[in-house]
Amino acid sequence: MKTLIIISTGRCGTKRISEILQQKLETKGVAVSHQRPLSRLCNVLGHVMMLSAQIEWIKEFLFHYQLKNGLNGSVIVDPLTSTCIPDSFVKKKDVHLLHLYRSNEGFATSMFRLTRRKRSSWIAHNFIPFWQPGLYLLENALNRGAEYKYAMISERKNAFFSERYGSLPNYHKLSRRECFQGDHLSVLIQKVFNITISLSEEELKIKSNQSS
Repeated sequence: MKTLIIISTGRCGTKRISEILQQKLETKGVAVSHQRPLSRLCNVLGHVMMLSAQIEWIKEFLFHYQLKNGLNGSVIVDPLTSTCIPDSFVKKKDVHLLHLYRSNEGFATSMFRLTRRKRSSWIAHNFIPFWQPGLYLLENALNRGAEYKYAMISERKNAFFSERYGSLPNYHKLSRRECFQGDHLSVLIQKVFNITISLSEEELKIKSNQSS
């Protein structure tokens, strides 16, 4: 079964993309999944392994647990699992990866604002170790330069994605701007699933999880 996995740092419009693709693809028999059970654990452990060493059996255990619990869709859109995908899965010939990114400064501003607007996000970023790679406990709340630190995190994670997945034949890379303007996303869907979908400018302009 062909699968498209969208990986990102977060704050790249992935929630909106999942909403659009659910509307467009599920009627055509392609399931779309967004943030499944254990995603938060995958986020933390993925960051630990990103900063140390990759442990494939842990990633495989977590990923297959998610598959058994509903993550059997053909499109997986989940920034929280982006650093915890097993090599045995991404190297399959029928699996495509879309690396979605935005400017480091744009990510930093958006993520920092989210932690001030959403209580659960503030708690995660200040009290859960390795919620972001290289961010210390309470640094979000106490460090006046925390927003700059998020720009460094964005650069580090995007470099990790490019280095780890960039040589794969089914690796694709789009900026947030490219994804939400023009027909880049619909062209990719056509290439992966041989399904034609139309995306209007109005649909793409609607934002989910707003904080810019």
